[in-house]
Amino acid sequence: MSKPRGAIEHRQKLAKHPHAVEIRIPPAGLGQAMGELHAWALKRCGPGGYADTSRLDRDDQRNPIEFAVFHFPTAEIARDFAAAFDQIRARVV
Repeated sequence: MSKPRGAIEHRQKLAKHPHAVEIRIPPAGLGQAMGELHAWALKRCGPGGYADTSRLDRDDQRNPIEFAVFHFPTAEIARDFAAAFDQIRARVV
């Protein structure tokens, strides 16, 4: 069975943006910070210059931890992004 077109396009986009930064999403959410994250990435990288995903850490089924993950084309941009959002514990992975 072949993969859906959207899944293939998503993988191709992540391949172009191999440097990731994770931000743990608190139970109440990121609120206004999520808009600021996207605004920074859009200003620095332009439309289509970054990708965002999320992941769920399933180590503890009772309290799963959700992460917002931003993907960038260079390690330098990923480090700058993490430094800009250090207050919300952004970390390069």
